[in-house]
Amino acid sequence: MALVTIKDIEKYPNEWVAIYEKEHRVVGHGKTLQEAAQDAEAHGFEQVVFMLVPDPSARYILLVLA
Repeated sequence: MALVTIKDIEKYPNEWVAIYEKEHRVVGHGKTLQEAAQDAEAHGFEQVVFMLVPDPSARYILLVLA
């Protein structure tokens, strides 16, 4: 059983994805957290983990506060 990879989520930039931990796969997605939850529930999954997928074309600045 493999973990969810970047390849699994790259088709959902700027969207929330619902991940079913037992099978390590994306089971729902949406523009909002609520949409992702509803999509996962519609596919029969209620206990999932959510993640916001970043836009790969965006630039990010790492800020470390010590």
